[in-house]
Amino acid sequence: MDLKVLQKQIKECKICKLPKESYPLFQGNRNAKIMVVSQAPSLGATQLGQKWRDNKSGKTLREWFDLPDEVFYDENLIYLTALGKCYPGKGKSGDLLPNPVCAETWLSKEIEVLKPKLIVTVGGKSFSWFFPERYYDKSLDGKIIKWKGVSVFSLPHPSGANNAWKTRNRERLSLIIRNLRREMRKNTPAGRFRDRRL
Repeated sequence: MDLKVLQKQIKECKICKLPKESYPLFQGNRNAKIMVVSQAPSLGATQLGQKWRDNKSGKTLREWFDLPDEVFYDENLIYLTALGKCYPGKGKSGDLLPNPVCAETWLSKEIEVLKPKLIVTVGGKSFSWFFPERYYDKSLDGKIIKWKGVSVFSLPHPSGANNAWKTRNRERLSLIIRNLRREMRKNTPAGRFRDRRL
């Protein structure tokens, strides 16, 4: 299947009953060989129309990658998607979990069509979709694990809800970020990465 055809189908998807402001939010094209998979878009990202642009979580994630915004959002380099393509709505303790049917229907097809060299999972929910048989804990973050022949790099979620862990584990987080940037250097064309020491 052609990626543009698949993306059109995703944009027309009516599987879930969602808040009226929700719509599928993702970006990237056939040339992108790095895929970033999160849980679902936030309301702020939905309102702005771009993933990871809306709040402190997005700013933190982009800082971890250490890529200029024009590179992080370059659709030829990075494909930004999620388990749930749409904002799932608000629950009692934060955003609701996305409908698992969404990932079963669309994420697997995105991966099949795109054939990424590197998948970066953001947070435990995203990691667990790829590895349902493994119990996720943050000791897995910063490591490459193979999934159907593809390299999967696990990141903790940059949310403020993780601030206590990030504060207690600064050295561990620093190592995770260094490893992430190393993987990005491997998979990003020369000259697109910031010229900074790891």
